[in-house]
Order: sequence, then C-alpha cells, then structure tokens
Amino acid sequence: MLDDFKIDGTFDLKEESKPAKMIVIADGDIIKNNVRKTPKGIQIMPLGFDRYSNQTYGNKDFLVNCIHYLTDDAGLVELRNREIKLRLLDKTKIRDEKLKWQLINTLLPFLLICLAASITFLIRKKRYSY
Repeated sequence: MLDDFKIDGTFDLKEESKPAKMIVIADGDIIKNNVRKTPKGIQIMPLGFDRYSNQTYGNKDFLVNCIHYLTDDAGLVELRNREIKLRLLDKTKIRDEKLKWQLINTLLPFLLICLAASITFLIRKKRYSY
C-alpha cells in the first residue's frame, strides 16, 4: 500500500510560489454575531456590536475590505469611497403632475385587474356553459 504513494521522479517541486495574498486574524470572534434571547424572541446583534458600551465597531467594514484585498478588487474600494451626487426632482413639475401620477398609480392597476378578471370570467362562462 505504501508503494502507491511513492514519487516516481516525474513530480516537479516548486521552490517558490506565485505571488499570493494572505490575511491572518488572531481572533475568530471578529466574524461572530452575538445572539441574545429576549421575551420578544431571539435578537441578533449587528456584527461588531459591544453590548456593554452600546457601540458598534468596524468589524464588517474590516472584513469587506479584507475580501476586496484578497480578491484584488482595488477598483471596488475606490468606488465605495467615491462621493455620490444627489439629483433632486423638479418641485414645480411634481406639484403640476401630482394628481395625474396618483391616478395612474392607483386606478390603472385596479382597472387592469378588473379587465383580466372580466376576460377570465367570460372565457370560463363560454367554456363551461351548457
């Protein structure tokens, strides 16, 4: 049985590996959420929350950054830190068209459901009438 594991000389040994990345974290609790039983049920605390100081630490951000580093997503880290510009709606257009959009969003779905129900009713009446 030991003869099956012998190296026959065709095995190439690599003296050095390709460039690689590694992160070593000494405490496994960094990725653990605390769970508490309360009268309302089980309460899951956010990642990095310290119940004694009522403070949430940056465990989640640290782990996300670690994953991005290991997967070599430098562009994603840059995108996350980029500032987002909000585009506000035109208030006069909102005020002028408010009633139109309210009617479209409330009546149109109701009318479509009534139309579909009527068509289904007529088809069933025609199919199953004697």
